[in-house]
Amino acid sequence: ESEKKYHNLFSNAVDAFIIINGETEKIEDVNVSAIKLFQYGKDFFLTLKWEDICAEEINKNDVNRKIKNKENTTQNPQMIKLLNGRGEVFTAEMSISKIPLNGHLNIMIAIHSTSKE
Repeated sequence: ESEKKYHNLFSNAVDAFIIINGETEKIEDVNVSAIKLFQYGKDFFLTLKWEDICAEEINKNDVNRKIKNKENTTQNPQMIKLLNGRGEVFTAEMSISKIPLNGHLNIMIAIHSTSKE
């Protein structure tokens, strides 16, 4: 029941959401808003790693550390520069949450685009 509620919220959210497998650290799911924001088809998106959409090396390292440590950053979202499918850089606010899903711990990254550069 709770996973069904989660899926409805995830699917209908205005902000982009990316689910990362807490064990493999691979992108496991994205919502429609993420597909629109990043301009990737879902199948292709799921072949990517977080590093593939992050525009700055310092952000890659910081987010990778937070993912590995399964840190929550919902209280202190951070500004980050990301890349879309056209190679364009845009600025977004990002927060990371831990979520249990399908029997294991995953990482959910919420992304709110604040501007395009």
